Amino acid sequence: MTAVHRTYCRFCLAGCGLLVHVDGPDVVKVKGDPDHPVSGGYTCPKGRSLATFHHSPERLNVPTVVDDGAPVDTDWDGALDDLATRLTALIRGHGPDSVALYLGFAASLDTAGRRYARKFLDAIGSKSLYTATTVDMPCKPLISELMTGFPGLVSVVDYERTSMVLYVGTNPAVSHGQTNSLPQPTKHLREITKRGGEIWVIDPRRSETTSVATSHLQPRPGGDVFILGHCIRELLIDGADRPYLEAHASGVDALTAAVEPFDRAFAARGSGLEPDELDRLVAALRRHGRFSGQTGTGVTMSRWANLVEWLMYALGAITGSLDREGGSWFHPGFLHQLDRRPALPMSDGVPDPGPASRPELPRRWGEYPCAALPDEMEAGNVRALIGFGGNPLTAVPNTSRMLAALQTLDVLVSADVVHSATGRLATHVLPCTGQLERADVSQFTDQGYMTVSAQYTQAVLPPTAGRKPGWWIFAELGRRMGHPLTPSGVAPDDYTDDDVLAEVASRGRAPLAELRAAEGAIVSERAVIGWVHDRVLPDGRWRLAPSQLVDHMEVLQDPADLVLIPRRQLRHQNSQLTSSLYDHRREDLPQLLINPADAEQRHVEDGQSVRIASAAGDLEAIACVSGDMRPGVVSLPHGFGSVNVNTLVLGRDEVDPLTGLAFQSGFPVEVVAVESPARTPPAVRDPHAGSA
Repeated sequence: MTAVHRTYCRFCLAGCGLLVHVDGPDVVKVKGDPDHPVSGGYTCPKGRSLATFHHSPERLNVPTVVDDGAPVDTDWDGALDDLATRLTALIRGHGPDSVALYLGFAASLDTAGRRYARKFLDAIGSKSLYTATTVDMPCKPLISELMTGFPGLVSVVDYERTSMVLYVGTNPAVSHGQTNSLPQPTKHLREITKRGGEIWVIDPRRSETTSVATSHLQPRPGGDVFILGHCIRELLIDGADRPYLEAHASGVDALTAAVEPFDRAFAARGSGLEPDELDRLVAALRRHGRFSGQTGTGVTMSRWANLVEWLMYALGAITGSLDREGGSWFHPGFLHQLDRRPALPMSDGVPDPGPASRPELPRRWGEYPCAALPDEMEAGNVRALIGFGGNPLTAVPNTSRMLAALQTLDVLVSADVVHSATGRLATHVLPCTGQLERADVSQFTDQGYMTVSAQYTQAVLPPTAGRKPGWWIFAELGRRMGHPLTPSGVAPDDYTDDDVLAEVASRGRAPLAELRAAEGAIVSERAVIGWVHDRVLPDGRWRLAPSQLVDHMEVLQDPADLVLIPRRQLRHQNSQLTSSLYDHRREDLPQLLINPADAEQRHVEDGQSVRIASAAGDLEAIACVSGDMRPGVVSLPHGFGSVNVNTLVLGRDEVDPLTGLAFQSGFPVEVVAVESPARTPPAVRDPHAGSA
């Protein structure tokens, strides 16, 4: 008999409510929950593929340990005893930092597992933490930190009240937002335009979001800096909220000087836009007064990431749009409750040194940049890497170098839900429960929702085969190494998912018991306005011109003849769900989008195999000739192992000095037509799929 269970999706940050229909051990259907107070019945193809994902033949079922060069199935005692012995020996011989932890994006959506992974690393005394944050968006906490002293601000579009939204390098109609999630994206965007609002998209590609936008500017990659710099310059001349700046900003004169060169001609030349396009954007900002702005991975993964994020903040400040109705509000988190804490951890913006092999790179927010991980493995400083909910071979830049470095490790652990490229190299593969097999609460995504809300879910189905919760794996491993992680040393077998989640929810707006009792999400507020001014800003003022960013303006470069940018796709999230096993009827394809003029110049035809080459390496893909692309720009999606854009990323030398980000957007490439088919035809299953 079919039963229906209420839960929420954990493939991306949107957290859409789901109704899961099960018949015994089988998931037979997944659809949106119409009673969910935020997503209102909406779910995208990723959520609807959950049944197929849950029953996928790619699921991990039993622990494996490499013995005599080959993986061998074992039980949990055998796997964890062997792993504990090896890690203990490495720590004794090489110190705790020789054991590193990589937390992928999927780990962010396993609240209990991520919590205990961090507790494990702290318990053994290792500083070798690497996460997906430094792969795609370290500019966001950096700019928050430099402009306010606190790195934890997450801006949210005031969708219910704003009259103007400015999207730069982001495509929420497909991605559902990055740090600012957006369920039902088309509905919310159309509501803005129906009430007379404007939606502006700045993107070298005519994306899905542009179909519901009122205006689209198509600059060259890096042109965003020129556009925003020009807008700030012109508004400081006429249109800035001067009373607000006098009361709530410092560094106005320094910001004015920094953007002074960005006049109409300079900005048009630098952005590749027509001067009248810039005029229209400036006029719109003056007309609306306040606006909401968001950036996405199109820019946050580029060498201009810090500048674009800073100028977006600065534009918000000079228009009085930050922490104000109709502009951008800052999410305090339902569970984090930043607006109600007695004190927040403030920072002077000065990072700690990087790891031993790359001390010049910054250590910020308790983690090293992923760009340093291959160096640390090559130098022998990291001898064991534990990957949880992630696929570092696919996610970390310079794939060939990463592959060689991973093969030098004494221990490589893949704790995941499905097979991955990293797992195929691992000495230990540990099968984790999937999102339908564990209880959860929306802690890491707490500040990513479009409302101040939280949701709890019970496990829909009990774990099958030999799968264990991620938190239990780390708790058991810690116990066997002499580091109990549970309160009072309770045996992990006597602890539960809910016991761990109660630890997380203890300082939230509602305790776990109330979240459990709710039918779906609890929304406490639609938005919280004013708390950043009251509790975060130093002396109540935004620091508009941090010297590190003003000085960085001098590194602007002329564009190459052809550059590559990433893009999001609807049916996969990073490297999750790239396999055609999950939706063979309408799968995402790792095609290279190329403008017709660029294709003609290179004798490339639609559907033809092309070789894409950079200073780091080359790969083959299928070309899709598309007028959506700006001339001089090509686009390849991230997340595919067989057509992995990180093969083209240098990683070591091309990194941002302030964050350690390896540049994965806006870098020069060459595209050449080839006669042979692509190495892995897009229509077949990607053998490197996994978690990002």
